[in-house]
Amino acid sequence: MFCGGGSAGAHDEVMAFAERVKAPVGHALRGKEWIQYDNPYDVGMSGLLGYGAAYEAMHEAALLVLLGTDFPYTAFLPEHVRTVQVDSPSAWAAAPSWTWRCGATPSSPSTPACAPSGRPAT
Repeated sequence: MFCGGGSAGAHDEVMAFAERVKAPVGHALRGKEWIQYDNPYDVGMSGLLGYGAAYEAMHEAALLVLLGTDFPYTAFLPEHVRTVQVDSPSAWAAAPSWTWRCGATPSSPSTPACAPSGRPAT
């Protein structure tokens, strides 16, 4: 799992999910203040300011969950790992690559809607 600033206020939920699925949790610089503290699954940051542990965890994953981040550094994303991006609809327009974006729709705020966005990976 990789968390950005959009995970603000969700520390307990992220830790519970990480514990349940036994997932390492990396974070972007904007997610650091929300996710790094009291995080036994922490593997640090990835991207331009990142560490090897987060990069390796993302590349060894069966599924990469990008939570509250648009992750603009596509060179650091794994090419052959299924990726799910959970973010607010306002961030959808700038998708750097093929992702599934899930979020509540205005007509159905309690039911997540998922749609592909971006371009398919080759």
